[in-house]
Amino acid sequence: MRLSMLVLLLVALPGADSAQPPAADAVQRDLKAAQGPWELVRYERQGKVWGPEGIARDFQGKGRGLLLRFEGDKLFVGADKDQKPCRLRRGGPRDHTFWLDPTTTPKRCDISIGSDWGFLSRGTAHYEGIYRLQGDRLAICLAHHPQTRPTGFLADPDREWLWLLVYRRVPSPK
Repeated sequence: MRLSMLVLLLVALPGADSAQPPAADAVQRDLKAAQGPWELVRYERQGKVWGPEGIARDFQGKGRGLLLRFEGDKLFVGADKDQKPCRLRRGGPRDHTFWLDPTTTPKRCDISIGSDWGFLSRGTAHYEGIYRLQGDRLAICLAHHPQTRPTGFLADPDREWLWLLVYRRVPSPK
């Protein structure tokens, strides 16, 4: 009896095994799967939908700024190599940070940005969202805080500060 209690206590102790908590493992798995550049192929806001042609037309001059790029635990918007990245955060919202929770359904994400950060920039802002990463497709539905976090992948026509962004992985040059 004492031996089985000791085994249970040892297993429950922090650091008893070398593996990270499941949530941290899941975050690292999704970050690894998302590495590299992504181009915006669908954008929805207030009941309007833009496909690749509409994006090219209505976001003229911002084409390279519509790219997402994951490098390690950093997220960049745009092709500018000198841009300040958002870094994966482990605490509360701070400028230039992002957060992932792949253990929920749907998976959750938050992003806090400064006024100098890409086409979503509206001054210093915090967005709450959900995401779905499937192979070479990444869908992100974001609500500008204090709007409530979206629960599905659609842009409600009655919610001005809600966006659905669908990205396609940019193929590696051959």
